[in-house]
Amino acid sequence: MSQTALLEELASNLVKSDATLRKQWAADIIQNNYAIVDFCTLLESDEKIAMRFTWLLSDIGILNPAYLKDSLATLFTISQNSQYTPFVHAFATYWQIVGVPAENETEAINLLFDMLQNKEINATLKSRAIFVCEGIVIKHPGLKNEFFAILNRIKSSASEDFKKRVKKVINRLELIK
Repeated sequence: MSQTALLEELASNLVKSDATLRKQWAADIIQNNYAIVDFCTLLESDEKIAMRFTWLLSDIGILNPAYLKDSLATLFTISQNSQYTPFVHAFATYWQIVGVPAENETEAINLLFDMLQNKEINATLKSRAIFVCEGIVIKHPGLKNEFFAILNRIKSSASEDFKKRVKKVINRLELIK
């Protein structure tokens, strides 16, 4: 199937897709070496299509992390102009799957710190953000105190499970000098 035909199929069928079908599409994109960024017009579709496209990107990353990572910096730039806010938040998931490209580390830490402090962001996304931040802080220990301050602020209003997760991350990072 050509890239144009696949884009048309996605535009028509993403809205009613399931995980199995999205994994098949992800495999097709990878196998045919299609440029992921060429599918970003789907973000301008209705919200259900855009949401499922963000899930498809996760599926691509799970199947072939390097394939998604190669496009991640460009996708992040696109996300900054996207009207679909959950696409920006999905980067916590993408970065958890494939890591943060070096060229996006500064923007990533700012976005993730903002997400952690945003009361509108759910616990699942915050957990992913914490995981990604932990990796960045290990690489850049100078961020540790700011990260700890944010974690201590947010854990006061969190569930017991979330507090335990935060405590584990703090304990691991306290070992870093």
